[in-house]
Amino acid sequence: MAVEDEIVVAVAGPMTGPLEKHGSEFKIGAELAVRHLNSAGGIDGRKLRLTIEDDQCDRPKAIQIAQRLVERHIDLVVGHVCPGTSQAAAPFYAAAGIIQIASGRLDSTPATKRAGPTQFRLLQRRSDEGMVSGAYLAKNFAGKRVAILHDRTLIGMDYAAGTKRSMNAAGLTEVLYSGFIAGERDYSKLAMDLRAQRIDVIYLGAFRTEAALITRNLRDAGMATIVFGSNLLKNGPSSLANETPEDGTFISSYLASHRLPGSSRLELSEPNPYGWLRAMAYSSIEIWAKALKETVSHGSNPRAVAAQIQQGSTGTVFGEIKFELDGDVSLPVHEMFVWKNGQLVLAP
Repeated sequence: MAVEDEIVVAVAGPMTGPLEKHGSEFKIGAELAVRHLNSAGGIDGRKLRLTIEDDQCDRPKAIQIAQRLVERHIDLVVGHVCPGTSQAAAPFYAAAGIIQIASGRLDSTPATKRAGPTQFRLLQRRSDEGMVSGAYLAKNFAGKRVAILHDRTLIGMDYAAGTKRSMNAAGLTEVLYSGFIAGERDYSKLAMDLRAQRIDVIYLGAFRTEAALITRNLRDAGMATIVFGSNLLKNGPSSLANETPEDGTFISSYLASHRLPGSSRLELSEPNPYGWLRAMAYSSIEIWAKALKETVSHGSNPRAVAAQIQQGSTGTVFGEIKFELDGDVSLPVHEMFVWKNGQLVLAP
């Protein structure tokens, strides 16, 4: 096959380094999508070819990759996986009119606005994940004394703010909404303050280390307080060796990939903690391929394809997906789990 008869799709993410597992699952999802499309004849008779780019979740590397892909006139960029690399690369793709469907979660600041009309994001913002926790708290803990705390980082505040907003809208108001200092080794004073206010449930916008220490201090203070947290409690950084959440800790996390409508296409038949990344990459190519097929008669230029993605909806391994005007996905991709016997199970 001649090069001009190929459609080249770039997959960008951490293929090596500490987050290699994330990149590996992302790559597998893209490979499966391309294999299935090519087996069905490709797009308008043209076969797809993948090119894999390793940014190691490093912003300078992501910029170099973006500049290289722009020079190569790539048809589609799937990724980048990490928020910082995605944000750093997006302006280059936008300026060149290249379609990018990213999966790196962004915060909720104006600085993370959409780079251009060819840019899409297949993962909700952090505050949107908090909305899942807030709705669950309001429904299942009505009448309880709830505290919402954050570690004063942008990430922690995003999760906490989304939880508060959703919980309040559903009719439950927190007793306390406050920040604490991340990096402390002893939160016994915080635990005693929560005890004095008779807190039944606490939501933590924090990473695993702080969440583990606060939980330990709560138990030392004789409190049976129920702990909620975000996906950070499952796989965020921790300085405590082998630290895992306490049984009974509620965690908002990505949809269980083996139960997705299209899990068979992902070759997932059992739980996989990184399976959602496989689904993200696969869905990205599904969305783009459908739009490309629908615009073939109009020349399939990137802006026409992007417009089709923007205005339409696509059946994917996640189910039906559509995008908001800001390019962010409208599909909820999180649900509530509870930590039990060393693993996450769906919350009742």
